[in-house]
Amino acid sequence: MIIILPTLFSHGVSAPLQNMVLRAQTHMSRPALGGFVIKAVVIHLTITLRAGAGVRLVCEFLELSGLSAVDGASYGRQYAVTVQVQEAVAKQAQKQRVLLAVGMPPRELAVCEDEAFHPDVCLVTIEPVSNFILVEQYAPDRT
Repeated sequence: MIIILPTLFSHGVSAPLQNMVLRAQTHMSRPALGGFVIKAVVIHLTITLRAGAGVRLVCEFLELSGLSAVDGASYGRQYAVTVQVQEAVAKQAQKQRVLLAVGMPPRELAVCEDEAFHPDVCLVTIEPVSNFILVEQYAPDRT
């Protein structure tokens, strides 16, 4: 999270988080709300990414905690913030993969075949230790 927060703000924060920053700055004299922007990002990271819950739980948390006074607890509002946080996490993950790959020596991998059915047959090749999907492709059948 230490890496994600600077990334989120250094890549140009779009409208939902800009509005949140402005609202939080107007409340800076109130200590409980001073760090609201970081708290909001932590709320979204924890609830939607770590706990696997959805935006509705974020809305409920903001409402019950009283933080909805600073940032609206509507689904549309919080969905926009969640999308931004997820995009920032994905950008940071891609950067980390590139940086870490430079120092990694080549090695042999074992792979496993699998399939998923959404909406059609999807053939998948997975590295079993990390569960990283290497290849996926839709096919007319399982052959």
